[in-house]
Amino acid sequence: MTDPYAKPITWEATLSQAYLREIFGKTLEKVGAFSETVTDLIVESRYPSGRLQTLAIVTSTGKRTSVSTATFEALVDTGYVKSTNFTVEKSGAANAPTFVLRGVGWGHGVGMPQWSAYNMAQAGQTFEQILKYFYTGVTIANS
Repeated sequence: MTDPYAKPITWEATLSQAYLREIFGKTLEKVGAFSETVTDLIVESRYPSGRLQTLAIVTSTGKRTSVSTATFEALVDTGYVKSTNFTVEKSGAANAPTFVLRGVGWGHGVGMPQWSAYNMAQAGQTFEQILKYFYTGVTIANS
């Protein structure tokens, strides 16, 4: 769903070989590739929202392993890689590239974004309208 009230956030994060080894070291170790360079990061699948579902890590000897969104989010610095809605670009040497993630959004993409709720309130919508916009099919009642 495109959110007309969202605060447009775009970001960029550069992942060096040292950072990749730091965050994916144990994952690479499991496939016997801890000391190898990462030569490719491939988005294997995405959710309908466009967010990452699985990411393949390919090493200099062709070893390949996949990480899920949950693993990716647990390993990366979420202040740096702000969401899992990104594209991957390589730069630098082919045998040891740097990876540039270009993304949109901030957070997990589930529930009610705070900026959207704020902008809707500023536009005069009630709390009930705001809640029902993000949580369809709910009933709001006093307890």
